Amino acid sequence: MGWAWKNFKLFFTHGKYIFLYNLFERLTFFAFYISIARYVEKDLYGLIVTVSAFTNIIASIFDLGLPFYIQRESAIGRLTRKSLINIFSFKVVLIIFLLPFPLFYFSGDYSYLKVIILISLVNFYHPLNQILVFYLNGKDKFEINFYSIFYSRIILFTLLFFYTIYKVKVEISLLTILMILISQSMYLSKFIKVTFPLKSSEFIDGKDVINIIKNSLPFGLGIIFTMAYDRIDVLILNHFCSKTEVAIYSVAYSLVRHTSIFSTVILLQSYNTFSRVFLKENNIKLNLIIKEAMALIFVAFGFILIYWYLGEIIIKIFFTDKFLISFNYLKVIAFAIPLIFLNNFTGILLNSQRLEKITMVTTFFGLVINIVSNFLLIPRFEIFGAVYSTIITEGTILLSQLFFLIKLHIRKAGER
Repeated sequence: MGWAWKNFKLFFTHGKYIFLYNLFERLTFFAFYISIARYVEKDLYGLIVTVSAFTNIIASIFDLGLPFYIQRESAIGRLTRKSLINIFSFKVVLIIFLLPFPLFYFSGDYSYLKVIILISLVNFYHPLNQILVFYLNGKDKFEINFYSIFYSRIILFTLLFFYTIYKVKVEISLLTILMILISQSMYLSKFIKVTFPLKSSEFIDGKDVINIIKNSLPFGLGIIFTMAYDRIDVLILNHFCSKTEVAIYSVAYSLVRHTSIFSTVILLQSYNTFSRVFLKENNIKLNLIIKEAMALIFVAFGFILIYWYLGEIIIKIFFTDKFLISFNYLKVIAFAIPLIFLNNFTGILLNSQRLEKITMVTTFFGLVINIVSNFLLIPRFEIFGAVYSTIITEGTILLSQLFFLIKLHIRKAGER
């Protein structure tokens, strides 16, 4: 236990800016949700969660795995600034073609048209910042990324505080988030020393974009499957139950998902390290893998204890008394945390060894398991059905990725 704690402290010391960046990143939407939870009706809150889930799935489909591909290629010095400009510009144009999807899907909720459009713009623009952030991550420029989010989010959190007090319309909060995201892009582009022209004919090199997308596509499919099983439970729950139950489940699930900011401190550093080590040695030593896995397990079980003994207080502080019922589900879904941490770690191991196709296949398998288990369990157990399905899905992905990693290790040992 002391060894695991020592390792985590070492990772945190080296990766404090990674932690702080991800803390502010998570707080961006967490602050928005706890702000509106205090004064909007549960039905509207449930709609916002549902629209956000749907648009995140659409955004992940067209994310194309570019951030993770960009970080790996940036880390080993294979990505030019010109290619970065091409990809960023391509993603800007893509937003126009994505907007009709949520407008069509939520056509029955047109009384909240402005809310639907603004949520869509926020979730479709957010991946643009990820392109720049992951490029800098590959260069170990974690400090620059942190300051880009620190300055912009301090402004946002201050405004959300006053919006909550005066119960400002949800549309104003969403528009504020969008403006903050745009300002962050402008800040990051200064340090990468790139400019982004306005006319598509001037800046998009189609051949370069197509070549990069071909290479990043396995990452993209893996992320699509991950985001889909991460969000689709909300859509299925919304189909069988009410938006109130969606809101109750989302509170518990969001607390579990937000714990990943602590695993990211380890994972982002590991991704750079593993990618560089594999490029030089065509192998990653087992002792290095075990060291980082133990630190992840230590943190994960710490969160299980926190949510079991302090979860009710945490929900009351952030989401008010009306969501205390979420604690019943939080206690159970907390057991998914070690599985989430470890299958993210095995995914990093596979991707850094250029085995992203295996990550893609295993996450697709997880998506199938998630959909089937949700349709089987939610009608019978309602919210608990979605909880059980999450645990089953994360466990399935972890075991399948471990299978391939062990098989790869045995094969390489035989070759030596």
